[in-house]
Amino acid sequence: MKILVHFGAPKTGSTSLQESLASARKSLEKAGVLFPDLSKVTNDRISARAHHVIYPLFKDSSAWHDGEIQRFGGHDQLLNAAETAWAEIKRQIAKKKPKLLILSSEKFFRRIDCVSVKRFNVMLAEISTSIVSVIYLRSPADLYLSACQQHVKHRFEFLQPQPTRYREEIEHIREHLHSELHVRAFEKSKLIGNDLVTDFITNYLSEYVSPKMVPSQKANISLSAETMELLCSYKWMPSNPKLAFKNNKVNQFKRKIIRQEKIIGERYRKPKLLPHLRTEINNASTELIWLQSEFNITFSNVNYANINGNPIKNINSYSRVQDIAEVNWKIRDDILFRILEKEISANSKKSFFSKIFRKLLLYKLRLTRPNCTK
Repeated sequence: MKILVHFGAPKTGSTSLQESLASARKSLEKAGVLFPDLSKVTNDRISARAHHVIYPLFKDSSAWHDGEIQRFGGHDQLLNAAETAWAEIKRQIAKKKPKLLILSSEKFFRRIDCVSVKRFNVMLAEISTSIVSVIYLRSPADLYLSACQQHVKHRFEFLQPQPTRYREEIEHIREHLHSELHVRAFEKSKLIGNDLVTDFITNYLSEYVSPKMVPSQKANISLSAETMELLCSYKWMPSNPKLAFKNNKVNQFKRKIIRQEKIIGERYRKPKLLPHLRTEINNASTELIWLQSEFNITFSNVNYANINGNPIKNINSYSRVQDIAEVNWKIRDDILFRILEKEISANSKKSFFSKIFRKLLLYKLRLTRPNCTK
């Protein structure tokens, strides 16, 4: 049996790939490919599509993600879930006898060091010594913009630009995991069929299944620059406390924005990084030269002759969405005023019907009240 380990580097479509593999799980198993569903033994719905839960078995607790710890109820509970999940993977292998096992997680790549890789290698050797590792990487400027979108969407925070660094993690994996390592560019024009899932299936599963058997699933929706600007502005309103900001308020606002974007035909407009900032981020990312030399990876939007490692200028000046991306203020205002109009209309109706309801209630009470007059 061969093991295919997908180390999900940041913002490279890992969730979409995992959703696609999970949706085709039965077809994959018929072809001898096991993509384990660990949700039943962990009571964790995310474990139906990804294998985050096993990383505490090879990473120190200092590298455990707070979200994972909270979701499972504490350190001990997370470790117990990891042990249960690993035992379940072994059980499924013994029962189904696959030709290929696929493990995929973003947590495999994040904050991994040489000790963690060595431990992971020992774990995998318990089931097979034939291992293939796959890592997709995004260009520095595109990675920064995508990370900004994610932070605004989930944490309502803004990120300052910085060069991308992936070399250390890749070096650890290459040196200490006894595997055949593949590193590929996550760039639409570089992917087979301009699609991550098609590229992954064609390169690593072609002897088992065809891309048609694993339809691509779109997992995460990008925020437009206008949506990002509205969310950031809403968070920093004087009426919103900064230290205890209620995420559910912003989530409601976010859903309304996306709904109005769809109505006006501007849904999912991908933001565009300002040209000068794109250039500065790419030029500061010297590890691009290393990737080109070691893995023959290049990105089409990078001018390699200009990579110099110089720090990004005036880094503290990037504090608003309009500082990094092109914002269409007409669309932004159109979305905002549509939301306001709908809220005003909804509140007016609510007020009108509330008055009618109160009158009907009082009328009913008068009808049912005991007659005390003689």
